[in-house]
Amino acid sequence: MKFVAVWTFIRRADSQRLAGMSRVVIAYYLLRDQTCYQDLGPDYFDGLNPEGLRRRLTKRLEGLGFNVTLQPLAQVP
Repeated sequence: MKFVAVWTFIRRADSQRLAGMSRVVIAYYLLRDQTCYQDLGPDYFDGLNPEGLRRRLTKRLEGLGFNVTLQPLAQVP
């Protein structure tokens, strides 16, 4: 039982160290480039791979028991 507690402590410490390190890296680049932090937005990763997003969401709805048929919308000028 003691080994499990020690291993859990080590994993937690590693994750906290990684989170702290990522903050240090962000701060380094902000100071180096003399810029302000700009949030990419909540849908930034959705725009990187829209086909993968469509496929993943379709599978998710089918897994919930829905029959999914997708049709593209008409382009708005």
